[in-house]
Amino acid sequence: MAAKLALVGILILLGSAAIAAPELCNSVDDDGDGLIDEYDDPISGNPVYVGQACNGIGECGNTPGFVECFDTSTASCDTNPGGSNDQSITEICNGLDDNCNSQTDEACLNFSLHLRKGWNLVSIPLNMTNSSVKNIFGNITIYSYNNSWSMPKYISPKLGYWVRADKSANITLFEKKIKGQSIAHANGWSLVSSPFLEETYINNTALKNSTVFAFVNSSWLNYIPNKINTLKKFMPGYGYWIR
Repeated sequence: MAAKLALVGILILLGSAAIAAPELCNSVDDDGDGLIDEYDDPISGNPVYVGQACNGIGECGNTPGFVECFDTSTASCDTNPGGSNDQSITEICNGLDDNCNSQTDEACLNFSLHLRKGWNLVSIPLNMTNSSVKNIFGNITIYSYNNSWSMPKYISPKLGYWVRADKSANITLFEKKIKGQSIAHANGWSLVSSPFLEETYINNTALKNSTVFAFVNSSWLNYIPNKINTLKKFMPGYGYWIR
């Protein structure tokens, strides 16, 4: 009887050890939980498998990635499966440190645009993930000008747009900010955006010898070289007629 009890005790100890063992990527249920080669997601607490989405990468804590598995190694969550450096992932505007550089959303801008009832001359200084007019403005009348008038389906951060609102509205966007943008306009009039994320005096830019018009609060403002002007600055979020 004593020998049988001792054998049962050994089996219990062996079972406990198996359950406590780490799960390896070897097609075996190493930790004895009935699952093979799983990774326990620290955010949800649920097991996930190779190729599936997961969370928890080094210093990033809850950065999303995908489960990657190597022979004789534990399954891990990786932002760049098959790659050598998690920091190669692109930073996106989601409140997380996607590229693991200890900064969150460093390439992003929280931008608000106010539309008055009626016509507005505006621009969007962001590289939108979804740049469709419907995504940004909803069902609204909008025109752009590039040698001729058109009703665009997508918004470019380089262009200005006439937008007609049925009522006053505020649009808040959180996306990647423009970087190093310049205004390229052809001969004649061009409808463009401001290339600056901060208010910038026109006479301190390369466009100081150009004629510029803006439509602000339902009134026209103008900048004409060597004249007394009502428009003095480029301001983000507005569209500009430039010649």
